Amino acid sequence: MNFQECAAPADPCTGITCLNSHSCSITRNFQYTCSCVEPYLGNATCSRKLYCESGDQKCNTVDESAQCTETDEKPYIKCACSEGYSGDLCEIKAGPTPDPDKVTGDESNTTVIIVVVLVVAV
Repeated sequence: MNFQECAAPADPCTGITCLNSHSCSITRNFQYTCSCVEPYLGNATCSRKLYCESGDQKCNTVDESAQCTETDEKPYIKCACSEGYSGDLCEIKAGPTPDPDKVTGDESNTTVIIVVVLVVAV
């Protein structure tokens, strides 16, 4: 009898490093998989999903100069908006700032001058 035929195959997790403190486990077909949680990808090693580069959420869909930084908390990005833009993803463009020297429409101040005529009877 040949004992090598009955020996268990090598552990597929041997030599596999799942990144970011995730664990390796063996699948039903004796392959390995890394158990990943967001913001890490469910790929072979749980590498970091690059939200700033993906199409999921972007800082610069409206503000093309916005700067994106990866974070460890949802939504996993932080946007630094350019002047004139706001919102979590720099999606809000500010309207024009009213000039206080130019008054139009309902914003005008009306000064009412009341002239009192005093008639004295003699």
